[in-house]
Amino acid sequence: MRRIRVRTPAVGLALVLFTVIFAVAGLFVWQGYRDALVRGEQRAAIAAHTIAAHFQWIIEASRQALRRTDDTLGFRPQIWNHDGTGDISDAVAGLPETVDVRVFDAAGEEVLTTRPQAGELSVGDRPYFQELKSGRRLIVSRLLVDRVTGDASFVVAQRLEREGGFAGIAAIVIPSSLISEFWASLELGTDSTASIIRDDGWLVTRHPPVPDAINLSDGPLLQRYVPKAPEGSFVSTGSVADTITRLVGYYRVPNAPLIAVASVSRATALAEFNSRLRKLAIGALPVLAALVGFAWWVARLLGTDERRRAELESANEQNRLLLREVHHRVKNNLQTVASLIRLQAIPPEARRDLSNRISAMAAVHEQIYRSNRFGDVALADYLENIARDIAAGYGGQTEIEVRGDPVEVDPDRAMILGLIVTELVSNSIKHGFPRGHQGAISIALARGDDGAATLSVKDGGIGFDASQDTASLGMKLIRSFSEQLGGDYDLAGDGGLSYTLRFQAG
Repeated sequence: MRRIRVRTPAVGLALVLFTVIFAVAGLFVWQGYRDALVRGEQRAAIAAHTIAAHFQWIIEASRQALRRTDDTLGFRPQIWNHDGTGDISDAVAGLPETVDVRVFDAAGEEVLTTRPQAGELSVGDRPYFQELKSGRRLIVSRLLVDRVTGDASFVVAQRLEREGGFAGIAAIVIPSSLISEFWASLELGTDSTASIIRDDGWLVTRHPPVPDAINLSDGPLLQRYVPKAPEGSFVSTGSVADTITRLVGYYRVPNAPLIAVASVSRATALAEFNSRLRKLAIGALPVLAALVGFAWWVARLLGTDERRRAELESANEQNRLLLREVHHRVKNNLQTVASLIRLQAIPPEARRDLSNRISAMAAVHEQIYRSNRFGDVALADYLENIARDIAAGYGGQTEIEVRGDPVEVDPDRAMILGLIVTELVSNSIKHGFPRGHQGAISIALARGDDGAATLSVKDGGIGFDASQDTASLGMKLIRSFSEQLGGDYDLAGDGGLSYTLRFQAG
């Protein structure tokens, strides 16, 4: 159990250290992760803006080509009146070579085309033809399969009117592969997409291509983001075409009911971050190993220090027990000496004085081992115990009062002060109060700011002539003990005993 307790501070310190390190590292990793996603969204938004600008040019060029076609038909009405499908290549110019221009009559039958060799074509059942026939002026169709080429395409078509009635439509067929060529130039990475979507949600064109038109009106793009802003970016958890998570940027095509969309796959956006993270992890392994070694070394040091501390505490406790035993034995020995003195055939007064002095010496040792403090002695308790024991030895008629500041001194000084108080209290009881007269002795302690202390002993007795009483043994002892402490003292007997001693307490 001791070993487990010893290791606890080291383990706790190591855990705190590693927690701080991993928290800081985690914060940097999380910030890098978020920055990579933000950069991915910005990249997708810029690509969407570029796609929108490109398709703005395509739509505007298509409009101009359709107007030229309409004008040409107006100036050359004979073009309508011939057998088979006529060639209209000379009526349009400037469009990409992959773009076809076709003219259909009011029944949806092809009458003019830039590709007459492909044969006649009918579009009367196409939704875009029906909308133009119903009165719409211009339309961009959703994704469809061209009946001539069999390729995925979309149509930009215009209503043709003659003499106030519907005469047919002019249509420009644009292959969906056109956006694939443009997508390659964007370099958005693996699993990225480029799309054009109508305002009603129908897909116009997309890379990678899809087999059929898809309606995205219920998706987050048109439900949440486009209504708030004409451009922006967001994270898509998976499109209708696939389940790949992508960072999507969108931009409304100016002057057209279209929205350009570009997306970067989450894996592509995080590729650079993941590469840096792997390199960082490889570089951090030696540092982590060094930290583990450092923590182990600190744990050993703390463990060694704790064991030594425990050994010192154990040794200190043993010393305390030994010191208590020593003081207890000294006190018992002094009490034995006092008992032996009481058995000697000497005058009772002398026997009592010797016993009191020995008891004062024994009281120091008793105070030490009972309080379990082996340094300084609390003077107030010590002197009060001595004074009351002496008063009790004389019949207990004298009242003892101890007051003042808490003062502590080393055992040697305490013993000398105890002997001084023993002599003063004994003399006061014996000579200061006539027989049968109840007296009072006050003992006061005061501590000064400079570390000095003052001991005062006074009684309300009949007093004595201090100048005539200097030859007694008690007065000699008081003077000798006072000088031994290196202090200044005053002793007076007028109107009762008055003794004041100033000494250094520490």
